[in-house]
Amino acid sequence: MHSPLAPIVRERHTGLHVVAVRQALSHPSRVLEDSDFEIFLEAARAQYDFVILDGPPVFPAADTLRLSSLADATLFVLRWGQTPKDVAESAIAALRSVGATVIGGILTNVDVRRRMNARAGWAFYYAHYKDSYKPRA
Repeated sequence: MHSPLAPIVRERHTGLHVVAVRQALSHPSRVLEDSDFEIFLEAARAQYDFVILDGPPVFPAADTLRLSSLADATLFVLRWGQTPKDVAESAIAALRSVGATVIGGILTNVDVRRRMNARAGWAFYYAHYKDSYKPRA
């Protein structure tokens, strides 16, 4: 079977090594179900300190659940002010139901100006937790 994965390429701006799919796939989940993908993933883990797998949103793509079950850890990414809380909770529950280890979250597109004007903004947070940021002797 011809692998849909392209060769590993070093991205010139970041120095990261990247693998993409060769072309759009009609059934991308087949790549994740193929034993060749698991062999590739094990080889990548042996060669690199970190292997980052980027996937689509949890809903409606089942591919993400499979991808997260193959990963050592999963970071949950959501868009500030856009992702409803119940959708985020359901997505995290779905990830955990397939054995994904959700280790944290990333909040994207944060409107910093709007956030700083909020009543309990950064100033409150910093004043309350500032001792946590001091270097320990």
